[in-house]
Amino acid sequence: MYRGLKLLLASLVVWGTLAGGVWAQPPPLPPPIPEGVAPQWGPAPGNPHVVYAPNIGGDLFRYGRQHYYYYGGRWYRARSLHGPWRAVHRLPRGLLRLHRSAFKSAPPW
Repeated sequence: MYRGLKLLLASLVVWGTLAGGVWAQPPPLPPPIPEGVAPQWGPAPGNPHVVYAPNIGGDLFRYGRQHYYYYGGRWYRARSLHGPWRAVHRLPRGLLRLHRSAFKSAPPW
């Protein structure tokens, strides 16, 4: 009986580890700009130093030399609109000052 219990616990740990790794991943990142569409940049509400693309379906911003994309409750950053997009853990103050109206999805704050 002890051996069976040990085997059961070991299989639960392995299964939980594998399942947790799959469930913990963020949603896949779609491209911020649909093919054939050019962003029309304009000043973002709340901070004139940040520009955004209101004609794009997602929340796409440009601040300094970086592009920022808010998707699935996370921020991503890239130097080019074509990526590579990397997760951002600390936002610049300019983005933190954006007004709610700059977002098409639920704002992060």
